[in-house]
Amino acid sequence: MIQRFLLLLLITSLSITKSLSQNRTSLGVKVGVNFTGFHTGTSTYTGEFGLNAGLIVDHKISNFLSIQPELIFNEKAGNYTIPGNEMVIRATSKVKYIDIPIMAKINILESINFQLGPQVGFLVAEKTEYNSDVVETTPKVLDLALNGGFGYQIKRNIFLQARYSYGVKEIFENENYKNSVISLSIGYKFQN
Repeated sequence: MIQRFLLLLLITSLSITKSLSQNRTSLGVKVGVNFTGFHTGTSTYTGEFGLNAGLIVDHKISNFLSIQPELIFNEKAGNYTIPGNEMVIRATSKVKYIDIPIMAKINILESINFQLGPQVGFLVAEKTEYNSDVVETTPKVLDLALNGGFGYQIKRNIFLQARYSYGVKEIFENENYKNSVISLSIGYKFQN
């Protein structure tokens, strides 16, 4: 098992080194807005807003396929129901993550691509409020999501992205809330 893993690692390293020497990898930056909310598996409300910004690495495997890992700061938020002794409190929880999506980009046309891939996120900040009062919550540090979307290459270096991120891991302990984010971004690639 270990020998197979080391062989696969060696082959992958050689192919990445070869493609880097052929100028198949470009670095870039992107920034945008998030329409965000929490979903429970049956319903989603994306009535909150946040920002996204980060770095991308676009690695071209062929004219048809690219792999694009990213390092993104994402602001997410949603309504959070807190059961009380006498009444139910609806609070707004704002969570901030460093997300690492790894997207497969399938080029449909020369300037249009379809994107699909997993994402892991790490919580960096959280604040839950009810009527301007801070409510204590304990969100989980790790978040997992599946992403899908489209990209449009405006010019050689400038691109647009529209993406939906569907959370698959609960945000809070013993609660069924998961992140749901629609992201619109504009980016710039530093071509080799």
